[in-house]
Order: sequence, then structure tokens, then C-alpha cells
Amino acid sequence: MKTKTISLLRGIQCFIMLACLLSCTSSDAVAGPKEEAKFINVEQAAYTVAAEGGSLTIPVQTNAEVKAISQEGWCEAEVAQNGSNAEVTLTVKENKGEERVSGILLTAEGCDNIELTVTQKAYDEGQASDEEKTWLEFRVATYNIRYKAAEDEQSGNGWDVRKEPLAKLITSHDFDIVGTQEGNDQQLADLQQMLPEYAYVGHPYGGSSGNSHNCATFYKTALFEVVDEGVFWYSETPDVPSIGWDATDRRICYWVRFREKKSGKEFYFFNSHFYWRYKTAKENSGTVMVNKIKEIAGDVPTISVGDLNSTESTPQMLKILTLLQDSYYATESAPAGPVNTGLPGGVFEGNPGSRIDYVLLSSGIRVRDYAVLNDTYNNGHYPSDHLPVTCRIEIELQND
Repeated sequence: MKTKTISLLRGIQCFIMLACLLSCTSSDAVAGPKEEAKFINVEQAAYTVAAEGGSLTIPVQTNAEVKAISQEGWCEAEVAQNGSNAEVTLTVKENKGEERVSGILLTAEGCDNIELTVTQKAYDEGQASDEEKTWLEFRVATYNIRYKAAEDEQSGNGWDVRKEPLAKLITSHDFDIVGTQEGNDQQLADLQQMLPEYAYVGHPYGGSSGNSHNCATFYKTALFEVVDEGVFWYSETPDVPSIGWDATDRRICYWVRFREKKSGKEFYFFNSHFYWRYKTAKENSGTVMVNKIKEIAGDVPTISVGDLNSTESTPQMLKILTLLQDSYYATESAPAGPVNTGLPGGVFEGNPGSRIDYVLLSSGIRVRDYAVLNDTYNNGHYPSDHLPVTCRIEIELQND
């Protein structure tokens, strides 16, 4: 009898354990894997804007769909979402009254709200409003013109075929200053011959020899003169010729300090080409750009253009946007033309795949318009495998 009782108890214990096991397994199967916790992060929560207003881009780290709610009509907020990152672009109207403050609420389902504070200064006594200021207006552009490649000759897109339509694009759209990338010495000489109103300054980089391409900036000699110029390398040692991090060739920024002849106004123009293939070189190049622009230009109005081989949500672009404004978002009129600018290497027709070419500006520079130009020739062929980006900008002349 005792043996039968022990056996019965053991049977009941086994049944209970099996039932618990099945219950846990069933519960896990129904629940599925745990979802990643949602979050919103910003590096800075308080911002100050000058009385004249303008555009401000705030990088946001998030894995949720973010909404931005502004408390005041003079400060509009727009969110651009891209995977695990987002950008909040604030458009602030001119302030003709006293200093004012607006809150911007960042909200997403499953996240704690974040409140940003935007303080807009009032004009100092005697300071002119936008209507009372005088401005220097001109058109800038960036254009990767594609190096002279043997495979392009074979595909019917050789430099000798492309160069006239490319030069015509520059003149027909009336660029006053254009930063070019990739052109070799012969290509630059050809363009100089076809663009008699322009001169250029630049520096070689890239390729196994270190001087296969050039960052060259063309400018109208009737309008501008060069005050100073220089170069730095995108590497751990930016002040000496060098290859950076995991890159396989040298990448540079060539900068120019220009003076507008009529007004005497001076400004900087930085022209860059980031490495294209590996991640580390591109990410670190953003930090080098920011540090060198601060060192070289200081508070002088600054334009920075180039083929940065980076979309706007990458760490390097988010770093750059802590210093400079993206003209795509800062423009006072709607952007014209395609959004994307870069085609695969050696492809001269079709739709560009990504926005990797930029015109970036220091605060206080106004962007009147923005366009990506898709001019074609020869049955829909572009003159290069990049589309140029151009902006009509204004730099304040008041109190100079």
C-alpha cells in the first residue's frame, strides 16, 4: 500500500511539472520575442536664434516615429525621418519685437516626451531689420564632373563628348562660384578655355599617384578676387599630405577666402570630396571638416560644398549639421529638380540614387533658392555621373 501511494504521488508531481512546462512554453510562443525599447535622444535641448530668423536643423537619435509640435507660430517644426535617425528642421521667422521663447515638443509612441526650447533674440538698439539691411547676392554650386575614364570612352560618354554640355550647363545657369571635384589637369584646362569669364584655384588628390583628381573652384573674375587659399587632408594628420583611416587614397578640402570686388565683403568657400567606400574614413571626415572650418574661418561667413559620399542621416552629416545649415532645408523657396544627386560611377542616364552632394552654409547666410539640375544632351545623357546642386544666396553687408 505504501509503495502504491509513493508511486501515485510521483505521478502527480510529474503531471504538475509537465503542465507547468507546457504552460511556460505556450506563453512564450504567444508572447514572442521582446520588442526593443523605444527612445528619443537629442544632444542639446536649448537653442538660440538671431532676430533675423532663419533655419535650424537638429539631429535626433531615435528608433520611433517622431512628431514635433511647436507652441508658437513663428517657429515651425518639420521632421525628416530616416531609419534610426531623424532631423527636426526649425524655420524661425524674423523677430521685430522683444525677445521671445517657443517650446518644441518631440513625441513618439512608447517614449518619454522631450521638450526643446528655442529663444529668439530681439534686434539690438539701432540694429537693422532684414528689410533695412543690404545684402550681397550671388549663385554658388557644387559639381562632381567625373574624371576622364577610359571606360567612358568605350560607352560613348568620354570627356571629349561631355565637356561642352558640361561647360554650357555652368554658363546657362550662371554660376558665380562653383566647386568641382574629380577633374584632372587636362579637364580643368579644357574648362578654363570654354569658360573665359572664370578663373580657378585648386589642389590635386586621389588615385594611386595622389594627384589623379582635383578639387578646383571656378569663380567669375569680374566679381571676386582670391585673398587667401589652402588645403587640408581628411585624415588623422590633416595638415600634411596623408591617407586617412581605412581609405585607400588621399581626400581633401581646398578652401578659398574670397573678396567681392564691389563691396569688399569677404567670405570663405570650402570645396571637399570625401572618401567613398569605407565607413571609418567617411565618419571621421565630418569631424575634421567641422574642426578645420572653425579653425580657418572663425566667424567669417562660410560656404562649404562638395561630394561628401554621405546621406543626410549618417553620423558625419549629423556632425556637420551642428555647425552648418543644409541649403536643401534652408531655402526660402521650394527645392527644384530631383532630390537625389549621385548616380553609380560611370552611369550618365536614369534616376540618381542618393543625395550625397551638398551646399552647406554658416548661420546668417540666406538661401533664396535651391535646385538640383538635370540638364541632358544626346538623348537623355547627363554631362556627369553626378547632378550639380546650386543655390542663390545672400550674405549681409550691413555694419561691415
